[in-house]
Amino acid sequence: RTGHSPRIISPANKEIVLASTKTVPLRAKVDGDVQKIYWFTGTKFIGQAGPEEFLGWDADAGDYEITALDDHGRASSCSVIVR
Repeated sequence: RTGHSPRIISPANKEIVLASTKTVPLRAKVDGDVQKIYWFTGTKFIGQAGPEEFLGWDADAGDYEITALDDHGRASSCSVIVR
């Protein structure tokens, strides 16, 4: 595939997020040809957002692997700890 994989900018890799904040903002930087970003924790679908939008994720405490998949099949992941 041509182009770049999404670069997750929120939350940052290995970031510790407090569960008391209730909602974790998900956002990724993507190539200009992307219309949608699909978000997952492991194999569980969280939701979708446009490239200029944040997606709010209501996370429980735990360790997660978050994946951002663009509508061209390019993906990237990061690890996040929610406490």
